[in-house]
Amino acid sequence: MYLKATSLIFNQLQKTKNMKVQDITANGISYHSPAKHVESVLITLISAYKMRFTENEILSSFPQDSNYHIGRRFSDNSAVATRILSALVTASMLELKLTKHDHDSDLLIEMHTLAFTNSLSASEWDVLINDGLRCCADADHWYTFEKEWD
Repeated sequence: MYLKATSLIFNQLQKTKNMKVQDITANGISYHSPAKHVESVLITLISAYKMRFTENEILSSFPQDSNYHIGRRFSDNSAVATRILSALVTASMLELKLTKHDHDSDLLIEMHTLAFTNSLSASEWDVLINDGLRCCADADHWYTFEKEWD
């Protein structure tokens, strides 16, 4: 039984080779607890990213088809990390062909995201971090300037 489970896990982890950073997009907050083991490292990487680039450089790197604002979410490294973790879990679940109701597969998702994140280069982390910051700046703009508060 143990050998069969180990073989299944190994086969699933091999699928991380199909995941590409450029296909992972942050889109708000969703289910992300299987990737929490990456959070502290990710927050450190976000801090380092923000030291390497100015806010204006970061904003100018975003696609110009939307509006952005440096607000609470953009400035909170934990909020940025949560959006990236959500995107990583979503990508892992798609790769593993799991649905949002397959939360009994958390260990498999955790191992999959860990294998994927351990394989990332610094430039690939930069792509994920930039996208997480974009997602936060987009939300900051929406909630600051566009949402109708009743």
